[in-house]
Amino acid sequence: MSPTFTLAREVRGRFPIAHLDFYRLEVSAEERGLLDYLDGRHVVFVEWAERDRSFWPRRVFRVVIDRLTGARRRIRIRMP
Repeated sequence: MSPTFTLAREVRGRFPIAHLDFYRLEVSAEERGLLDYLDGRHVVFVEWAERDRSFWPRRVFRVVIDRLTGARRRIRIRMP
C-alpha cells in the first residue's frame, strides 16, 4: 500500500520497515525529519527517491519493478 498522501508509513515487526513516498515532498527529507529512519534499525523503502537524493546513505540497493503484461512484473535489484 503506497502512502502517497502521507510521506511515511511505519510497519512494526522483527525488522521495522519505513515506507517513504517522496512524490509529494515539497521540502527536503531532512527538513521533514525523515532522516530519523536512517537509524540503522529500520529497513527503508523509498518511492520517488530521486526527488531528494540528499538523504541517501552511502550503501543503497535500488529495486526497479517493471510492469510487463497483465500481472507479470520484472524485478531488478542493483547494488553499489
